[in-house]
Amino acid sequence: MKKTQFNNKKQDLLQKKVMYSLLAAGFFCSIGIASTAVAAVASEKVINGDMPSGLETNTEYVNITGGSRITGTVKVINDADNQTGAHGSALSIRTDEAIIIDGDGHVEIRTYNDNSYAHTNAVRLHNDGASLLIDKAGYNVTMALDAAGGQSTKYDEVAGIYVANNNQNVVINADNINFENNGYNRGYGIWTGASATNSQITINGNTNFSDSASATEAYAIRHDHGSTVINGDTNINMVGAGGSGLRAINGTVEFNGNTVINLSGDVAYIDRYVPAFGIWNGATPYGVTPTTGAHVKLTGNTQINTTGAGSAAVVTELAGGTTEFFGSTKITTAGDSGKWGRGSGSDIGAHGVYNKAGTTNFHGNLFIDTTGQDATAIHALSGQVNLNHYSDGTEALAVITTAKDNAHGIYNNKAVVNAESHVNIFTAGAAASAVKVDGASTTTLNGRNYLTTSGDKAHGIEVYAAASSKGSEEKAAQVKVGSDSTVYTQGNQSHGVYTDMLDAEISLGDDISVTTKGSGSHGIYASRGVIETGDGLRLSAQGTGSHAAYADSADGSIKFNGGADISAADPDSYAVYADKSGKIEGITADSRFTVLGNMLADNSGSIELFMAANSLFTGKSETENSGIIDLDMTDSMWRMTGSSSLTNFTNNKSVVDMTKDGGVFSSLTTENLSGNGGYFVLDIDGTTNVNNSDRIYVTDTFDGTHGDRLK
Repeated sequence: MKKTQFNNKKQDLLQKKVMYSLLAAGFFCSIGIASTAVAAVASEKVINGDMPSGLETNTEYVNITGGSRITGTVKVINDADNQTGAHGSALSIRTDEAIIIDGDGHVEIRTYNDNSYAHTNAVRLHNDGASLLIDKAGYNVTMALDAAGGQSTKYDEVAGIYVANNNQNVVINADNINFENNGYNRGYGIWTGASATNSQITINGNTNFSDSASATEAYAIRHDHGSTVINGDTNINMVGAGGSGLRAINGTVEFNGNTVINLSGDVAYIDRYVPAFGIWNGATPYGVTPTTGAHVKLTGNTQINTTGAGSAAVVTELAGGTTEFFGSTKITTAGDSGKWGRGSGSDIGAHGVYNKAGTTNFHGNLFIDTTGQDATAIHALSGQVNLNHYSDGTEALAVITTAKDNAHGIYNNKAVVNAESHVNIFTAGAAASAVKVDGASTTTLNGRNYLTTSGDKAHGIEVYAAASSKGSEEKAAQVKVGSDSTVYTQGNQSHGVYTDMLDAEISLGDDISVTTKGSGSHGIYASRGVIETGDGLRLSAQGTGSHAAYADSADGSIKFNGGADISAADPDSYAVYADKSGKIEGITADSRFTVLGNMLADNSGSIELFMAANSLFTGKSETENSGIIDLDMTDSMWRMTGSSSLTNFTNNKSVVDMTKDGGVFSSLTTENLSGNGGYFVLDIDGTTNVNNSDRIYVTDTFDGTHGDRLK
């Protein structure tokens, strides 16, 4: 008989009609036509031929050593009397010839262990080039790990199906494919091993993974190499400590259907701390090289729910890894921070997305809800996180909510975070900023965004790096926010847009709205770094001691690249305030400003505004301690509410109404006055003495033509 290998092409295995045509042509002529070749050795069965009546046995293990076709029901059940031997499997495939399981009837393969043995898989492929086709459309396939008493104390890896070596191929066609782990520590539903390069697993049907509460650090899928593809809906329910949905480090994994992952386990500890992660792309288990990161792709709608401490939903941690979601993705986490790593471990929050390296992409609507302490929705340390529209161009929406303290909407350290979708962020905890950046990174929110916080010290946009005398501090972060966006904070000391990082740049698009309502909550605050705004800015600080536009160091500046409506409601607050050599300027041509509140330049701070036609300034202007204020007004109005001082004042056809000071007499002092066609409206009472009037003082140069009106 001619000896052949099973065709390694997936499509040949996926289509039954192809398989049967090959059979008709005698392609598998090495398999006996109607005979069964079974040799019994102790409690072992050895198969090297066809079994047309199926296979039902509870022997210790079954070895398939030659090409075989098993037709009918298959049940290989280990139990207390017939345990899988050391380093054995309930069903072992020890040939590179084709193995086919088809026909009517279900498939159930269960391994059993009472701690006497380790590495007891349900199914294992041993030889390079080994192949297995389970063709059971209309039936169920179950591969199970059963521990005596529901719990094993062994910690050696074991799997429902283990693809161990190179160029191996598994195809399963069934209505439901079930992988059960009843008490095995480090037990996996599917495992492609460290030597499984170029190996493939393809599952066509709805696939279910589960473990028990007594299982520790178990994964639905452990993927070290090769390719795993699930064509159908996937449901993963892991309840044991450290029980994760997928751990992948190389190769490709695809979920081509709707995917639901529910994890309720806390942190596991065997030889390290391991939380329960939903999708874990980039873990580095012992003995697996190289570790370049996997390409994980979920093409349907995805839902990931976790409840354990440190239980992040999506983790990407190797530079070459890519995790991609197509369709709508919903993530919820409920845990506080937990331990992760060897030794004493390090803290990790139950983040929605944790990007340590590599790339995480969302192509569609994204919903993230975290309710734990320190549980940031998107936590990016390095690499890239991209929130994209749908692949067909349909606009996408990202809705992010966090409930507890230090739980930011987006946190970026040294990564690139890019959102083409419209991002809505709601945080409720203290020190939980909508967007927080503390390293040299790039954050771009190109859509129409809504960023709101309600806790104290919770900023809308926060760029911060602690000052360092050694010059090692982070610097030069970049943040960009798209037009028509809204920033809204309600807590105390919760700034709308805030930078305190050397060389940082925050750029706001046109028609941005920034509102703060708490005390000490500035609207736009540049301590170090630059904040630039587009045209049509609406800026309102409504709390006590809250300045609307505030720069307070020589390294901090605000630049209005267009007009703005600026207001500060508290009498002791300033609409525009430059201190300690800080700089605020708005010198773009044709920019209309409405400023409701006072301006102050102190300690060498400087303010320079070109107020184009129809601008309005209601308030007073103050320069102290070498502060500089330069105002250039054209066809505009200044309703002066108290005595004011300027450095340079250009008045072109504008009105300065000095009668809006509550009936007292005020003065306007400027070093230089220029312009043409403007005039001043002054209060005067000449019946008593000459000091009973508003007064204008020009201490240096006076140019142009100016008029006055007396009231």
